[in-house]
Amino acid sequence: MVIFVPRDKRFIHLKPRLQLKGRSGCRVELLEREGDVVVRKYSGSPSYNNRLMLQAAKQQSFRDGGGIGGFDCPAVLRHHDGGGDGLAWYEMEYVHAERYSDYLERMSVEQLKGIAQQLIAYFDRTRSSSKVECPDRSIFENKLLELRARIKLTPSLDGKTIKDVFDFLSAPPNEKLYVGFCHGDFTLSNILFTHERLYLIDFLDTFIESPLQDIVKLRQDTCHRWIMMIDQELPLHRLNKMSQIFGYIDRLMIDYIEEDKVLRNWYRYFQAFNLARILPYLVEDEEIIFVQNNLRSLL
Repeated sequence: MVIFVPRDKRFIHLKPRLQLKGRSGCRVELLEREGDVVVRKYSGSPSYNNRLMLQAAKQQSFRDGGGIGGFDCPAVLRHHDGGGDGLAWYEMEYVHAERYSDYLERMSVEQLKGIAQQLIAYFDRTRSSSKVECPDRSIFENKLLELRARIKLTPSLDGKTIKDVFDFLSAPPNEKLYVGFCHGDFTLSNILFTHERLYLIDFLDTFIESPLQDIVKLRQDTCHRWIMMIDQELPLHRLNKMSQIFGYIDRLMIDYIEEDKVLRNWYRYFQAFNLARILPYLVEDEEIIFVQNNLRSLL
């Protein structure tokens, strides 16, 4: 059996009842019930319960709406809000799928074009259903205050880089933005690849809901190659193949952004915000250096 593992963003073989814990503290467990396998995701702490329930509701709403642009998601089967001081959890369908690298490197050029077209169709749908409005600047100010407090707990960061990042993020574009549905963590790790269809998992509530969040998250992998940074299992020749595939997808994404004034005005700001928000979760020097270098490239 194969299941997504949030800790290191890989797919691995598991037995029912095996448990895994992610960076956010959320725990994923495989359960067997009446001959079927289901996935149960637990909150990391009672304080995270409400966010987990929002994520479960977002996932089920996506499923009930029939998905978007050729993407589906596992159905939410049951949930428990924690009952006050316990841990919340929700159960979803188990989907047998392949990890991104195994699936993508076997694809023909035409199949890869099909995947790219699905990605574009998804972004087209979320963008066209969004409002275009000037967001409340206090949303960014409040998130920056929260981020600044968390980053202070990561002493190994480069002071000048962090100062430059916060100076940049303190001045969001005074332009209109797409505000509407987004998955919230649209990385390749959160796409289940099957021969029948593509599934999204690990929906995330975000401080501002915008389709640009999903574009930023995808380019976190295709442009900045974060997924290759944390995937330590791929040998060099497979990494090279993934780089070619990511490069192809990313060139399409660059064109997609450049053709839309709203995306063009906000992209760099959102990507810098996205990468900066990763920093408090990092403990490995190699990862910290990697993210800081990519932040410098955006400023």
